[in-house]
Amino acid sequence: IIQPVSISDEVHVSALKEYAGCHIVQINNGSDPVKPSPLFNEAAAAINKLKKNADTKVLINVARISKQKNHQLLLECMKTLEQEGENIITVILGDHMPGDEKFYNNLMPLKPGNVHFLGKVKNVSDYLLNSDAFVLSSIFEGLPISLLEALSAGVVPVCTPVGGLINIVTKDIGFLSADVSYSAYLAALKAWLATPQQQLQQLQQNGKDLYKKEFSMESCVVKYNQLYTS
Repeated sequence: IIQPVSISDEVHVSALKEYAGCHIVQINNGSDPVKPSPLFNEAAAAINKLKKNADTKVLINVARISKQKNHQLLLECMKTLEQEGENIITVILGDHMPGDEKFYNNLMPLKPGNVHFLGKVKNVSDYLLNSDAFVLSSIFEGLPISLLEALSAGVVPVCTPVGGLINIVTKDIGFLSADVSYSAYLAALKAWLATPQQQLQQLQQNGKDLYKKEFSMESCVVKYNQLYTS
């Protein structure tokens, strides 16, 4: 009486392997499109206060603080970029879960000056709309809603090659590191930094188009409705 549903290409392959012989339907995660809230100007002001100047590039990470999300890798790469004089900052939205206090506290000594932990916020959309790139350095993932929201906002992703990220973050959408190592993720960040603005704008539009076609809530609803009525 239960119909299993997988939420991404990578998850679907894993599910078919794990539950051999079970009929599994794939319906990709969907999300509502990102829109500015009444707090948009407040978020813009908060980010501008953190920027060195008007030319500072803003990276955003939306994730709980946990081992899975691998923030240590992100912090190590940002420290290197700070030492090399890159005019960028990373804003991290999210808090640690109960039991992860030690992990969070161990991260703090590693935090360079260009990384800012802002904790939980109610208006994530406003921060996305004020960012230049979406960063995710996880060691495993399903299909994170935060990535879909970033695509809908036209924010270019720079991610590690895990879970459903592999199937979404192609060279036409964003930047995927070769693996989850420090050198590979740093190379992906530098590739984004070195990309001309015109090409970045095309990646932004490609991401919006992909979101609308495959990952909007409207698309998700249609597929689930078809499944329920089949």
